[in-house]
Amino acid sequence: MILFCLTISFTMARLKEQTYDEAVSLIRSYLSIFGLWIYPNSSLFRKRCSHIPICFINCCLCICVIIPEMWALYRIRKDMELVIGNLMVSLTFYLSIIKTFFLLFKREALRIFFKKIEEDWKARMTRKEQNMLVKRWKLIKLISISAFVIAVTLSLAHNSTVYFNFVVRVLTNLTDTIPGRPLVFSSVYPFDTQPSPRYEVLVFIEQLEGIVACITAIIPDVLYAAFVFHACGQLEILSSRIEKIGENTSENFNQFLKSSVTHHLRIIKFVENIDNLFNGFILGLILYFTLVFCSQAFMAMTVTGRSGNKDEMMLKLYRLCSPAGIDMESADLLNAAYNCNWIDLPPNKAISLCMICLRSQKPLGITAGKFLPVTLNTYAKGGNYLGFLRDRLITVVVDGPADNAVWFQHDGAPAHTSVAVVDQLDEWFPDRWIGNRSDRDRGGRR
Repeated sequence: MILFCLTISFTMARLKEQTYDEAVSLIRSYLSIFGLWIYPNSSLFRKRCSHIPICFINCCLCICVIIPEMWALYRIRKDMELVIGNLMVSLTFYLSIIKTFFLLFKREALRIFFKKIEEDWKARMTRKEQNMLVKRWKLIKLISISAFVIAVTLSLAHNSTVYFNFVVRVLTNLTDTIPGRPLVFSSVYPFDTQPSPRYEVLVFIEQLEGIVACITAIIPDVLYAAFVFHACGQLEILSSRIEKIGENTSENFNQFLKSSVTHHLRIIKFVENIDNLFNGFILGLILYFTLVFCSQAFMAMTVTGRSGNKDEMMLKLYRLCSPAGIDMESADLLNAAYNCNWIDLPPNKAISLCMICLRSQKPLGITAGKFLPVTLNTYAKGGNYLGFLRDRLITVVVDGPADNAVWFQHDGAPAHTSVAVVDQLDEWFPDRWIGNRSDRDRGGRR
């Protein structure tokens, strides 16, 4: 924790990105280490040789961890608890390899993305607009360093327990031959792993591979967040320009409106490209988190006889939704068009703003597999909220309406105003809950 705090403090003190090269320097370093960054005007030989680092890392992961874990999985195939414990670890390594190959085959698309980001940085901006963009990239660098520090710290904390003859998994004589000398992961090798120093070398290799897998698995997430935050920054800049459109004189109004529309179309194209690149990737992550959640729930029910924490899946999916504030920034653009000083403009110029208003009514966003919007509203619907109320209010509502002294209040979020939620609150708290569509707000009507 101390290391994490020091790292964050050091990062915040160094975050003074004023140019494109300074802004993307950290991400470029991450990609260059693993051979995923394409330098401009690089030769064909250099492009082919750049595949070597990531291919070498994936081969080491397969030989040192994945294949031994698959061998162990075959041995413990008849024990569901051991199988789930094995998959909880091995799925992380599978995901890491899939993500690295995803980046490897999409390097040219990533180069185009960074080229467009560079053009946005070099575009003409005011000092205030530049600060908006700098603020976004400060958050990107902060998120990047925080993610890597947390991943490495948790990996070390999880895997270092083996030095104290303790591992966070179920031990069995099918994979662990000698008690007191367990390996980090449930794995089986074609040789005796217990003699020294072979045992110590294997433990070190498995620890190192665990750290490498965590780092490589985070890189695509950081890239996704960087592209989304950059799009949000561009929408924020455009919104600030639209708010001041009424202040322009008649001589430059049309030119200003034309540049704003062109900028908006450029942002729309950029977000569509993000969706085309990452929609399958996000869908795979959602399926992965679903499988992990189901496995953890099964393990919790096996150990305690009770269901696991249902909020954990939502917290993991929130990682995907939190940077996807593109829909919110798009709504802010619509509000900026409405709030500008359009009433003082001539009618023909005020009508020209309708183009931006009409296009902004359809919010931008990212999807998972081209069919599931990755927004907070996707996971905050009435059914999910109603399930949350039933789980948390079970101590208050047991067999019928709650005690007359109990009142309930919540805000007017869309999930709070669904018909099912309103009906259930009317049953639990008749005339004793406050919120949109309550009896106090609707005057006895729905």
